[in-house]
Amino acid sequence: MTELELRQRRERAARNAMASSALEGLVASKVLQENLHRYAEGTTSLEQILKATQARHTPESSKMPD
Repeated sequence: MTELELRQRRERAARNAMASSALEGLVASKVLQENLHRYAEGTTSLEQILKATQARHTPESSKMPD
């Protein structure tokens, strides 16, 4: 798969995630929109986005060790 095809696949996945949340009546935060944009560009991975999100929303005392 070419880099262009990979980028198109990531862009489609990001658009689908935004559309899916909109259908559920949810509004994506600016942080999520920025993360999905970076994912579509290929500068971050879904794993990195998930870890950063978990770090923002999990109290320090209850974090699981890596």
